[in-house]
Order: sequence, then C-alpha cells, then structure tokens
Amino acid sequence: MHRRILQAAIVAFSIWHMFCVLVFSLPREAQDPVSRWSRTHLVPLTTPYMWMTSQWQLWNLFAPEPMRRVTYYTVDRFDQGTWKHIVTLNPSSFPWWRRHTQYKLFVNAVEEWNKTNRPVGERVIQQVCVTEKLPPHTALRLTYTYTIIPQIMKPETSAWWNVWRPEWFSHTAFITRCPSL
Repeated sequence: MHRRILQAAIVAFSIWHMFCVLVFSLPREAQDPVSRWSRTHLVPLTTPYMWMTSQWQLWNLFAPEPMRRVTYYTVDRFDQGTWKHIVTLNPSSFPWWRRHTQYKLFVNAVEEWNKTNRPVGERVIQQVCVTEKLPPHTALRLTYTYTIIPQIMKPETSAWWNVWRPEWFSHTAFITRCPSL
C-alpha cells in the first residue's frame, strides 16, 4: 500500500515538473491565443515552483549553443604596497549541493548588477572581509579571468584538441574597501 502511494507521488511530481517546465518555456513573443491564455492563467501558477527550484534560467531546451565562457574570480587585498591574493572563486568554491545556484548568484552580483547597481557587487565582495577576518578599510580588488572555448563549425580531431590551449583574459571588475565595523 505504502509503495503504491510512493509511486503515485513520484509520478504526480514528475508530471507536475514537466508541466511547469513546458509552461515556463513557452516563447514570450508568441501571440497565438493558446500562448496568451497560458501566460495569463498558467504561468502565474507555475512561476513560484520554477523560482523556488532554480528552473528559471530559460535555457534553450535543446542547448544547441552551450556555454563557451569559462570564468574564475580572484579577490586580492592591498597590503604593504602590493596586491596579495586572498581567495579564488569558481564553482568548486561553493558546497557541492549549492554550487551552481550560489555561483550563478555570485556572477550576477559582480558582473550583471555591477553595471547598474555597483553597491550590490561591492557588498558581495565585502563578505570576504568577514570570512577572512580582514580589518576595516582594507582595499579589495576583484579580478575576473576568462577564456572562450572556440565555437567549432565542424568536428575537430583529437590531435587538434590536444594542441589547442585557451587564451586567458583578465580584467579588474572593481576596487572597494572593507566596511567599517
């Protein structure tokens, strides 16, 4: 009896999840009557679940163009006339169960929000002051280093990939200070 209830719950959840992904993936620009009705009545019903489970990325479901940018961030402090490395932040810097969610939020805070709302990006970096127990007013620098994996129009041989090396670029995102206590 309990096994059947569990199986029914798994099936019901799977159907709910597929329904939510389908509804949330409807093209925003579609103007046919079914799409307009779905956006009006179904999207508000499924949106809380999609946000809560971090399904909101709106990736192309078939991913014909996967991410090609590889990025990591470094935070340095200014000490005795030179910048000294404190921490490197990349997906493996976060606990495995929160890795992608936390890293995506971090990237949004320091790159996307920094363009329009600099204090948000600075505040995220200032958290390093707490975790590393840095004194107030310590200068911090956030640098991001990235490479772009080439978009190959035809499959290359393993020999080509064996000699290919990434070209890394580095940029200072911003410099800030640890807040006063």
